Amino acid sequence: MENPKRTQKEGREGDRQEVEDLRRFVSNSRTVFETVNGDVTSNGTTVMKLEKLNCSAKIKHRFEVVEHSPDAMVLGWDLMSGLGLVLNFKDKFVQGEDYSVSVNTERKGSLESVNDDDVEFADESKELLSEDLTAALAPRYLELLKTNQHLYDGHLGRMQFPDYVLSLSPDYVPVHAKPYAVARRMESKAKDTILKLIKEDVIEQIYDLEVASPVFCLAKKNGDLR
Repeated sequence: MENPKRTQKEGREGDRQEVEDLRRFVSNSRTVFETVNGDVTSNGTTVMKLEKLNCSAKIKHRFEVVEHSPDAMVLGWDLMSGLGLVLNFKDKFVQGEDYSVSVNTERKGSLESVNDDDVEFADESKELLSEDLTAALAPRYLELLKTNQHLYDGHLGRMQFPDYVLSLSPDYVPVHAKPYAVARRMESKAKDTILKLIKEDVIEQIYDLEVASPVFCLAKKNGDLR
């Protein structure tokens, strides 16, 4: 019977030799990748393993360095196929062995796309993260948010402003916007939500105002209203 320790050592030596054989260094290469098996130049072949994928697969993948690319990494079709990934461009997701990841096929601005599991707030994320926000301004915004972190800790506050008067023309017509339709099954929950906001002093109920705006509620995935 063979010595297990010796067999494992020989296996490791064989893998190391295989990696060395796969490397094809170019002396004039300006780009060097640091991998678990050592440095690899931009023009060459390497063996890599990615977590949460088919880690038992070893793929000889020839790669190319793309200058001035906004993407951190570009994976070719041969590498993704070898890792057992299934690309669904119609529904925009990548399917692995026991998980799936949504993909984004649109180009964004200087900021990376927001990864928000709640697609209901995707539009709000676009408003908060402007495409005009440069990388130089991002740290200043972060410092501003840290300084005012108490404003976003979940407590309810209220801005104290003095009362003000709007001057209206004598022939103005009161405006009452058309109310939004509420599903019958959500009517009681919507009423309870509004009463809760009134009780918490988030909104104020006024009966003698000639101008009014409608209130509408959005249903969350967990059944609550927003």
